[in-house]
Amino acid sequence: MFSIPVEPILVFVIVLLRVMFFFGFMPIFGEAFLALRFRLLLSTSVAFVFAPLLIQTHLIQIPQTISGLMVLLLPEALLGMAFGLVARLVYAAFQFAGQIIGEQIGFGMAQMMDPSQTGQLPVLAQLMYLFGLLLLFTTNGHYVFFSALAHSFDQAPPGFIGYSTGLHDFFTARAANMFLYAVQLSLPIVAVVFVTNAAMAMVAKAVPQINVFMESFPIRIFTGFLLLMAILGLMARFMLWMLAGMGKDLEEVLRIMTK
Repeated sequence: MFSIPVEPILVFVIVLLRVMFFFGFMPIFGEAFLALRFRLLLSTSVAFVFAPLLIQTHLIQIPQTISGLMVLLLPEALLGMAFGLVARLVYAAFQFAGQIIGEQIGFGMAQMMDPSQTGQLPVLAQLMYLFGLLLLFTTNGHYVFFSALAHSFDQAPPGFIGYSTGLHDFFTARAANMFLYAVQLSLPIVAVVFVTNAAMAMVAKAVPQINVFMESFPIRIFTGFLLLMAILGLMARFMLWMLAGMGKDLEEVLRIMTK
């Protein structure tokens, strides 16, 4: 009698679920401008690579009930989502830093369509986001995520993943760091614009006839962009340091979620 092997199909579904949530929350791969068909094809292709290796190296106990199946599948989705959120928080810091800079130099009302978020985003926030992606791919930083994903199937195979309160504490700390890093990235320009505004205030006090409010816009824009060009190399170093820290964060997530 012809029979369909259940274990290989279940292993493939488990791997596919982890990979799908991984790509779904990653920058670039999880953006709305990428067609859903492409993301499904990419996730399926990666799952076809990992599933046979998992079948050969790990024995997975097949659950006999729907509740047991859900207990097996939900941690897989949570682990993939956690991996993607590690990168999301870093790039959210880049975008927030760009938004702060834009507000300070007078680009607060300058918005552009962001295809990744299907909404409008400040111009400099989008610029910082794209600059961060450029740094990621030019330094092969995306290999860190693929390596962590491959390593996760060995260190945390299906059935050996669980939720821990440490995961909540981890992402709470990383969310706080997101705001801290965004302020640190934008602080030099914020400081210079503050000094510029103070100087313009003294000019307005000395010469009331000058419309300082209107004259300050081109001065702030020129000063802001001049300083941005001057410190872009230092900002790139700091952003690379943030990107390098994602490898340790992925290892920490894996350690927290491994039973």
